[in-house]
Amino acid sequence: MGQTSPGMRYTSLWIIGLILILGSVLPAWPQSVALQPVKFPASATELALGDPSGRFAAPGYFRTAPVPLDFSYYAAREGRPQAPGTVVDDFLVLPRVDVSEVYNDNIFAQPGHAKSDETTVIAPSIGATSLWGTHAASLSASLQQGLYSRFSSEDYTDGRVLAEGRYDIDGANALSGGALFERGHEPRGSPNDARGSEPTRFDLFQARTAYTGHLGRASADLELRFDDYTYLEVPSPSGPIDTGILDRTAFMPRLRLGYALVPQTTQLFVQTRFRDTVYTQLIGGIDRDSHNYQHVAGIELTPGGPLSGQIFGGITQQEFVSTHIQSFVAPAYGASLTWTPTLLTTVRAETGYTIEDAAFDGSSGYRQTAVDVAVDHELLRSVLLNASIFRAERTYIGQGRHDVFTELNAGARYAVTNAISIGPSVSFAQRDANFADTNFDQVVALVRLTGKL
Repeated sequence: MGQTSPGMRYTSLWIIGLILILGSVLPAWPQSVALQPVKFPASATELALGDPSGRFAAPGYFRTAPVPLDFSYYAAREGRPQAPGTVVDDFLVLPRVDVSEVYNDNIFAQPGHAKSDETTVIAPSIGATSLWGTHAASLSASLQQGLYSRFSSEDYTDGRVLAEGRYDIDGANALSGGALFERGHEPRGSPNDARGSEPTRFDLFQARTAYTGHLGRASADLELRFDDYTYLEVPSPSGPIDTGILDRTAFMPRLRLGYALVPQTTQLFVQTRFRDTVYTQLIGGIDRDSHNYQHVAGIELTPGGPLSGQIFGGITQQEFVSTHIQSFVAPAYGASLTWTPTLLTTVRAETGYTIEDAAFDGSSGYRQTAVDVAVDHELLRSVLLNASIFRAERTYIGQGRHDVFTELNAGARYAVTNAISIGPSVSFAQRDANFADTNFDQVVALVRLTGKL
């Protein structure tokens, strides 16, 4: 067991001090004005449908509960000034840093002999978005470093760079696209965790291009997307673990046709999507490549009223190249609804069925049925409260494995100024599986300090 160096700990303390000093000289938010319509953060259902607002989400969704709404959301709803930023040559530049102190009572997600640890997580980021009247461009970059007190082998440094752009052909037609590169790691307990002596790291490259057009009340959205996952070798007491069986690419074209039943309020749509997944290695001589087809129809309620979101249903077909893995047809459905019963309270509820990729333990992926409910409440202008519950049932393809994952979250945020916020949160996670040594309970408590310039 290693020790985190004092220098790293002092670095995090200096960052916290700098944020507080900067925050003390910046003004606090003014009082609110009338409620204004605002688009909600991209929901899990939107990500599953490939909605451009979700941009570069993972092919699957419903991996955890939705993130809490922040102060910028309420500022937009109530017409208050947005987050700080600096205008540089027609671009709004937004630097940000998050520093968290985290306690986890089961860092390895084990069923017994749980090991606890405290972690400092430092996450700086910067984004630049164009302020042009037509066309658009944005660039963002972020890092996240986790420093463990006792188990330094669990330390990680993740990062991502994202570039996107949109070319407006005219008022009704536009081309968009972008690319992302990310260095990340699988959390302990993930189906793709190699269970080595260090976290399972991967590189992800994503690229997408899309055309969006409107003709009267009708609309069309055609998107082409490509994902490439490359996993790095993981050390273990018995020698390096080759994670190449996780390497895969996915090509995902999608066509969505819509009709505005009520302009700018209610839209009917049909969508067809194809996903071609190709693995670079076999498992036991079995080819796990697959083709997934999804055909759905749905209705979308746009923001602006007390109820917004979308509901869709249809069928999905999963075809495997190998005859050793049984292909199947299943219902495809999802719903994501947001209800604002008062000016200060937001309730988000989602449910859906997806087919996810996973490779370790001989699995060719898993079917997942998930549901979550999140409640956000503005107790005071400077205090936000949030709570959520997430539950997912997963049945692994090619195995008899079945598990149920449940996560409960509760937290609060306090705005010191319009640039500084701080708050605690606590979560409880549990996995109940029919496979030995895969069940676990986990409690994670943290305090996060956020600074925006």
